[in-house]
Amino acid sequence: MPRIFVRRGCAETYDRLREVFAEEPDVQILWDRRADERRRTAGAPSVDLPAGTHERRQVERRKPRPPTWLTLDFVVAD
Repeated sequence: MPRIFVRRGCAETYDRLREVFAEEPDVQILWDRRADERRRTAGAPSVDLPAGTHERRQVERRKPRPPTWLTLDFVVAD
């Protein structure tokens, strides 16, 4: 089921998408629930690590934000 996540505070975009997809019961229009960016600066561990251990992740796993997030205020997810 396709889901469309709309950026917080973009009520006009949300309303317009609801109108456009009103006849499509399989499409969900949802608000982005994140209040702020959770990403930390590079190299900052997300938890306190015990002495003698280190962060195992060597590469950033998140993908870049899609262009529609910044230009159209929404993103489509399957």
